[in-house]
Amino acid sequence: MDFRELSYICAIAHAGSISGAAEELHIAQPSLSRFLQQTEALYGLALFHRVNGRYLPTDAGRLYLEEAREILERKEILNARLARLKDPDSGSLRIGFSPTRAATLLPRILPAFRKMYPHVDLRLREAIADELEEELNKGELDLFFCDLERRRSPFSYQILRREEILLILAAGHPAVSQALPMPDGGFSRLPLELLSGETFLLLTELHRLGRHSRSALRRHLPADIKTLTLGNLRAAAELVCQGYGASFLYDSLIPALGFENRLAAFCFEPQRLTTSYAAVSLKSAPPPPCAAAFVNLVRQALG
Repeated sequence: MDFRELSYICAIAHAGSISGAAEELHIAQPSLSRFLQQTEALYGLALFHRVNGRYLPTDAGRLYLEEAREILERKEILNARLARLKDPDSGSLRIGFSPTRAATLLPRILPAFRKMYPHVDLRLREAIADELEEELNKGELDLFFCDLERRRSPFSYQILRREEILLILAAGHPAVSQALPMPDGGFSRLPLELLSGETFLLLTELHRLGRHSRSALRRHLPADIKTLTLGNLRAAAELVCQGYGASFLYDSLIPALGFENRLAAFCFEPQRLTTSYAAVSLKSAPPPPCAAAFVNLVRQALG
């Protein structure tokens, strides 16, 4: 069965004759007559009675027409919906963020995006980057945003900003005065070795910043340093502001979280430790057209 067969049988019922249906379909009358004969032979049932030159549906014909009309109606709906997807302001966009980035970026992005694409069904997912990567790979997301840790072949990456990983202390911490300027004029350097007596507030190893932080500590400090593990980046930064200890933070998040005047931030390696913030999508399933505008808004919000 194909859509042509459904249309032809419906046309015969509508016209009540082969000649009328052939004219309606713009095909030759003998061709349509043969087509009906072949269809009835295929099912082993007559679809029409021939009464005084008119074609009237049999019981089988009425059942056929009921289902055929529903199928053709669904096909028209499908065609219309597929046509609408050619319009960027249509369909859905499924996006993933970490909770911290969602809190700092979305209020600056969503109002502008909604003005640009008022009819897009925007769906947001907040989770750690590793979970978002898995969901993207399953086709459950169109793209997500994260700090890069490694590149994997199924994915396409758009680098939006270089991020510096910084050591953070309370603004009035005694060690602040020991920081030395860097040649490039950016954040001053404060070696981690000067903070061996501090408590380091670290995100769990499920977070990429948590893994970066632990790797840095292993490079510079003994294994018995004091640490406290948290699952919330804002909570860690707030504790640092209150003088509880030291932690690590991406440079763009210091102003985004509102800590500019309460935290002191430093480079802690001889060369700046950086990563990249990126939009990640599947090579095999590019996101819908409106995604490009969303990515550009994220780039602008990152500064």
